[in-house]
Amino acid sequence: MTVPGTPAECQVPPQRAVDDDWNVYYSWFSVPVTCGVDKERNENPHNGLHPRYRTAADIPPAVKKTARTVTTPLGPARVFTQKYWRATNEYRSFREPFVVITLDKPADPEHPTLVFTSEEAEITESDLVRVVTKDLAPR
Repeated sequence: MTVPGTPAECQVPPQRAVDDDWNVYYSWFSVPVTCGVDKERNENPHNGLHPRYRTAADIPPAVKKTARTVTTPLGPARVFTQKYWRATNEYRSFREPFVVITLDKPADPEHPTLVFTSEEAEITESDLVRVVTKDLAPR
């Protein structure tokens, strides 16, 4: 989604993991630390404006209280769910899972974090944790 007034390098479209029928299960992204943060978007995600975290420091305090830490092959991660709501033809809300990984060895210092999520909670938090702890492991 393009947000007016936001530099092109800060318009970070998530990459998506899909099945054979193009159903999206989870996505991942990395926002450069030089980009601004929309605190309202991160605190009250709704109607297509999903949170975008540059680092774990961008996680809202109320959400951070419920976060836990897990170890991934890429570095430590904060895991939590966050309420997202959509009110178009009808009101619906979801508990979207997030995993915010602080990379041990970032390839680019502008991107020290990798964020995984499941927009509209297509998979559970425990499934998303499995993705980042087991599926990302070297084989």
